[in-house]
Amino acid sequence: MKTYFPVEFMAALMTFEMTNTDKVAEYCEDCREMGIAVGPPSINASEFDFVVERGPVAASPGEDGSAHPARPQPGGQDLPVDSGCGPSHPAEGSGAIRFGLGAIKGVGSKAALAIVEERERGGPYKDLFDFCERVDLSAVNRGCLEALICSGAFDCTGGMRKALSEALEGAINLGQAAQRDRRSGQMSLFCGDDGQPTPEAPEPQLTTAEWSEAQMLAREKAVLGFYITRHPLASHERLLEACATATTADLARYRDGDTVVVGGLVSSLRTVTARGGRSAGRKLGVLTLDDLKGRVDAILFSDELIKYRPVLTPDALVFLEGVVDRKREEPSLRVSRVVMAEEALQTFATVLLLNVTRDTPVEDLIQILRAHRGGCRVYLNVETTDAMVAQIECNPSMRVSCGVELIDTLVQLLGRGAVCVLGPNRRAMPVQDVRNSPGAAAYVVT
Repeated sequence: MKTYFPVEFMAALMTFEMTNTDKVAEYCEDCREMGIAVGPPSINASEFDFVVERGPVAASPGEDGSAHPARPQPGGQDLPVDSGCGPSHPAEGSGAIRFGLGAIKGVGSKAALAIVEERERGGPYKDLFDFCERVDLSAVNRGCLEALICSGAFDCTGGMRKALSEALEGAINLGQAAQRDRRSGQMSLFCGDDGQPTPEAPEPQLTTAEWSEAQMLAREKAVLGFYITRHPLASHERLLEACATATTADLARYRDGDTVVVGGLVSSLRTVTARGGRSAGRKLGVLTLDDLKGRVDAILFSDELIKYRPVLTPDALVFLEGVVDRKREEPSLRVSRVVMAEEALQTFATVLLLNVTRDTPVEDLIQILRAHRGGCRVYLNVETTDAMVAQIECNPSMRVSCGVELIDTLVQLLGRGAVCVLGPNRRAMPVQDVRNSPGAAAYVVT
């Protein structure tokens, strides 16, 4: 089934596990790697289950760096596919999976079925106000509506999520009034007390207010269990691949006691008191770290907790170095060191690779390298007279510390694309000009 009907197979798996957000997130990542797009939830396209959609799929939102998807016309069915759970340009007609309403926290089966049934009966919903006038608000309550807005299910109507949230109270009141009138057989929306038609009330208008990217993604994760519009780590994916030796999903394949480096966002940090062992009675930190593959719990003993606690703030991008702990069902990490993203280049760089030509000022290059001594090996790619390239490892005395200052100086001397830094996974790409693209992510990338 997975080989010959991969889209149907993955949709069935996600439906079966829709109450397990960790599993759904894992399967979304599997879909991305398989080239299967997963569209965000939609009041005009989603069913209760995860379903297969055929036909061309729009490019993913966020390719321009924005976290906000493009908003199609009201009633539209073809929504952008998320950049976290789908390929940027899936093959036309290859099929995609639409996120199920039943997998949204706060949206029960009764509410989801009411939404789908009314849509099948009356057609696509035009906007939030039309939705509230039509659906059974005893089944779809305020909490359910808030969850739908935060999940992005109303994005297809063109409204911004913050604006929708601000207009929710008024939309519910108008919807309840319209439904009461229908039940009582009154025509109060159209006729006055004398039975004559009254002027039509103006259409309610939404503002253009929107939450910040961090606020929007936090709310989205709260109701879906993971990010679907755009993962906040998406722009750091290359840095993670270059510096981390393992992902959270990889830890199950490591042996107890193996040393790894895992990178991701701090989700939470709590303190507990150790009950036994050498740390009995002392405070321990239990850190939850999210990466693009999932999440892991990491333990910081009292000394590490005191040392690193100030930098372990929510949503901080960090790298955790430690050993794998397999004593429980799910592997965890015992942390020995925490490295912030801006320090990753200098900490994890293993090789500095420089492209030099016959015109390179070698003496200037030597002086620069000697001014930044460290433990990172230096290799030179040297063009030969017969159009070949020889790779030469410099003398150990020329090893360097790959800080931002060194990289900036080398880029200015050798030019864009001539400087490359490799992390522990030997993944790298040419370093960007730091004057235009500051930050660690510009230096160690795949």
